[in-house]
Amino acid sequence: MRRALSLVIAVLALAGMADSAYLTFGYLKLSQPDDAAAPGACLIGRGGCEALAQSSEATVLGVPTALIGFAYFSFVLATAAVRLRWGIWPLIPFIEPVLCIGLFFSGYLVWVLLFEIGIPCPFCLFAHTVNATIVLLYAVSRRIDRPVPTRRGRWAMGHR
Repeated sequence: MRRALSLVIAVLALAGMADSAYLTFGYLKLSQPDDAAAPGACLIGRGGCEALAQSSEATVLGVPTALIGFAYFSFVLATAAVRLRWGIWPLIPFIEPVLCIGLFFSGYLVWVLLFEIGIPCPFCLFAHTVNATIVLLYAVSRRIDRPVPTRRGRWAMGHR
């Protein structure tokens, strides 16, 4: 079960990386001034990707959020690969805050997509769904890793 969860997390991280790479290339293509009218990464709805690429939430300190997502999913893939190879989650004090920050940031971006910009980009929503699934599976994996406490003494055998 541990290996299966790690493998699913790795596959989801690869899917997230592919999606984030696609969105990053679409953002870079749309953000070029010479090519602003070209069709974008988002194939559903006209003007959707252009509006997303030009919104203030498309970047954090000048870095596209899709590129940050690519780096995030790369980190998750690397940790899942270590888990698959050696059977342990590396950098536990570091990975858990990264996953939590990623989940909250993802939730914020979904809120912005749906309620502020009003463009439900399927590619963006896919990346956020993959992220939430990864966090959930990681939590299940950590729960499985916990040792089962043993009872000692008279109550251990069911005697009163």
